Amino acid sequence: MMKITRKTDIARAYAPATEKTARQPQKQNAGKSDRADISATTRMLQDVVRSEEPFDAAKVASIKAAVSEGRYVVDTRRLGERLLAEIRAQRIKV
Repeated sequence: MMKITRKTDIARAYAPATEKTARQPQKQNAGKSDRADISATTRMLQDVVRSEEPFDAAKVASIKAAVSEGRYVVDTRRLGERLLAEIRAQRIKV
């Protein structure tokens, strides 16, 4: 069975490293400056977390119950249309 998790779990995996960097005390060499580079992947994950819709636990529970009881039916036409729309949107962004 597939476990459904929130997108924020991914971002939390990257958060400790950036938080540690941000919280480091200043060194005695005040004349030198430190620099932290954030990778493009980390920036993308931060954008995803910021744009995330609220988590609806009740909706997830009802879908999970429907799947386990065999009542969940996937509308393959709708799914295909949405996947194609997402692919087209990604091509435009690039």
